[in-house]
Amino acid sequence: MRLILFFTAFIVFSCSARKFKPEFYPGPHEIVYKTKLDYFYNVPVILNDEKNMILVYPSKEDLKRGENFQYPIKLDDGWLLDTRGINKNVVFLKLTYEEYYKLEAIPAPDQLFDMIIDKNPLSQMCDCGNKKAFKDEVKQLNFLIKKGKVNEKCKNLL
Repeated sequence: MRLILFFTAFIVFSCSARKFKPEFYPGPHEIVYKTKLDYFYNVPVILNDEKNMILVYPSKEDLKRGENFQYPIKLDDGWLLDTRGINKNVVFLKLTYEEYYKLEAIPAPDQLFDMIIDKNPLSQMCDCGNKKAFKDEVKQLNFLIKKGKVNEKCKNLL
């Protein structure tokens, strides 16, 4: 009888644990992060590893999908789900998405560099695996957050 209970518990635990096992294979990944301050509406740009030069910045069209700005998705406990393709070298400009979008011309990278709010804005950042591994990424990621398992199940990027 104990053996049957053991195997039943093992199978149930194994199946439920597999639902949230990140898969790290090529393709877009689910990146979740927390910032030290609220930069939700600020435009993200990517610096080089030395953090002395902007490598990637968006065109105005990159900021929108259809009629809506492509803000990160708010998750529980202050976590955000990336929608822009950021990495550990992300920083945020003083400009909001709306202000940036309304510019007649995008400033040169050195001018954008002068608009950076903080060169180290992240407090946490994790790669939770390939997007295709999720059926409902918001629900599944919030489950990991509520259980305190983000840092255990996802790769720490900082």
